[in-house]
Amino acid sequence: MPNAASKSNQAVDPIAWGLVALIGVLNLFRGSIHTFLPDGGAGVIAGFDLSHSRQTIVFLFAVMGIEQLSLGVVDLIVAFRARSLALALLWFHTLQQTAAELVFVFYKPAPGHPPGMVGAPLTLAILWLALGSIYWRRRSSDTLQDSEPVTKGGEMKGE
Repeated sequence: MPNAASKSNQAVDPIAWGLVALIGVLNLFRGSIHTFLPDGGAGVIAGFDLSHSRQTIVFLFAVMGIEQLSLGVVDLIVAFRARSLALALLWFHTLQQTAAELVFVFYKPAPGHPPGMVGAPLTLAILWLALGSIYWRRRSSDTLQDSEPVTKGGEMKGE
């Protein structure tokens, strides 16, 4: 049976908190663009036609930007000060990105080809692969710890 120290170390997996930190930086970058560019990046980056409902589109991009900035701060706090929450936050980002991809591809596709549409499938694959790697490594280390033969005196058999 795995000991308590290995369970607590699993909660601070470097893949989880490292990826959450990277996502935090990305969220701060995207949030800054959506909040502080005059058109929120809708026209100059995404190439959206702003001739109709410009104010509404720019407003929605700014709201999205504030959300990304806020989440970026939370990501960085978790990555550097509350690492025990990193795996849970990584699950949150993975499920959020999966839902977003389903919506963007099947339910409400974006007009044109905004830059996020190129990186989103790659990001989604990286998130799922990272989670798979974390759990595969955990399972492997738990299996190794469980299979070590131990005698009543605590010594390894064969010593």
